[in-house]
Amino acid sequence: MKQIIPLLLTLSIILSAIILVSANNTVKIEANILSNDSYLEIEVSTNISFGNVQKGQKSSEKTIYINNTGTEDISVIPLLPDSYSGAFEYLFFREQQSDVNGIKNISHQIGDFTMNVSKPASGSTVRKEQFYTRLDLTNYQDQIFGNLIGHTTNLTIIAVPQ
Repeated sequence: MKQIIPLLLTLSIILSAIILVSANNTVKIEANILSNDSYLEIEVSTNISFGNVQKGQKSSEKTIYINNTGTEDISVIPLLPDSYSGAFEYLFFREQQSDVNGIKNISHQIGDFTMNVSKPASGSTVRKEQFYTRLDLTNYQDQIFGNLIGHTTNLTIIAVPQ
């Protein structure tokens, strides 16, 4: 028994020394990795609400904000999910807000709208743009069986190189 106590004492001293030595042996490495690669990246509005829209009527126009945070000139295209059919197929878009001074701004139905957005200016990280949308149910022909309160879908806005 007397031989075990010195052996355990020696072992605990060795283990303590190893733990103390290894306590400060890591180095945090950090760097700012800068890219010179071309890439496409956008940020868009996250929620648009048209409120109440009856069949045979149009909603008011809503603004969709888009930020080009990539390095290239892009074209943006709003798309509905492939499987979607219904009222949101009557979304219309245009680059400029409502008609001004008698000049008609042509609206394009979803699937026919594309807008160009330039890359950020030299020294800048973002190019801010906007376009406008409305829900136009004046030509909507399908039956609507009851009120569709909170009716939603996901509008995807894709960016492609110009």
